[in-house]
Amino acid sequence: MMSALLYLYLTTAAQGTLERFDLRPFPAIVLRDASNMKRGEIARAVLFESGREEIWVSRSALDNPSLSDAMDHEGSHLRAWREHGPGIDEHGPEWRRICRASAANPAKACRSIW
Repeated sequence: MMSALLYLYLTTAAQGTLERFDLRPFPAIVLRDASNMKRGEIARAVLFESGREEIWVSRSALDNPSLSDAMDHEGSHLRAWREHGPGIDEHGPEWRRICRASAANPAKACRSIW
């Protein structure tokens, strides 16, 4: 069970990202166990063939002070896919431009690896 404080932290981080990157309609924010994530991964943007978008957040990262930066990193993927299509390079120039323009802390959020 998630504590109210962790839930508030997650929703605040998510809301900031969704607003900064103008992600409307909002993607689903999905809590995932570490077994569903790459090792050390905090969050992941997911675009399904159906067009459904999600941001997966590792339960183990809910108290990580870098969660807001990770959410901005993933939000930039969703915005880049919306603007340029899913065939762009994962951390290519389109993604970097969007991340640097909208992330609250580009120096941290716009790194290629989380």
